[in-house]
Amino acid sequence: MLLSVKEAATLLEQSPRAVRARLARGDLPGRKRGGRWVIPRSALPLTEAQHRALQARADEIREVVDRALPSRAATRREHKRRSVVDARTFQAAMEARRLLTAAAGEAIPHRARALEAVSEGTLCLAEGFHQYAGGVRLEALTRARAAFARAVGLVLLDASLPLSGPACAVLEQLEQELMPPLGGSCRQAERAARRGERR
Repeated sequence: MLLSVKEAATLLEQSPRAVRARLARGDLPGRKRGGRWVIPRSALPLTEAQHRALQARADEIREVVDRALPSRAATRREHKRRSVVDARTFQAAMEARRLLTAAAGEAIPHRARALEAVSEGTLCLAEGFHQYAGGVRLEALTRARAAFARAVGLVLLDASLPLSGPACAVLEQLEQELMPPLGGSCRQAERAARRGERR
């Protein structure tokens, strides 16, 4: 563990100026990093009592941190149990589907076709979520994005502007809540596909 001059001064019960002077003379081992002195903790000439107190404090801090944060094993188990239902894009797609289902035909003239496009996009999204290979995943997510874009077009087709009511809610759900995270998923799949091609 590397200590700053101030930390070393506290442990040595000296002023930071005295510690810098010892470093400059070579009495205390240390090196400059980014223009500042750093001192290995093990190089400090501490008494046995100081070493025990320092170790006790480190153990106390480690215990507090371990209690505050979930264990890595628990986090890994939780991550492995992740489902498509947990994905933000899937939740946004299901909300768009719900809004379209609840809307009256007069509010959105092409509601049935838009609902069909959102359903197709949701299926492609689920397919992409469960694909491992980057290229296959990217293809499924790209199809999902195209289907959702078609749904946006269908909502806007023959709509009276400015949009209001159910059409506005559906459009906002698709364009603001669904498309941005789906774009991020597509970029991740694209990077994974590129990594796979390089191998």
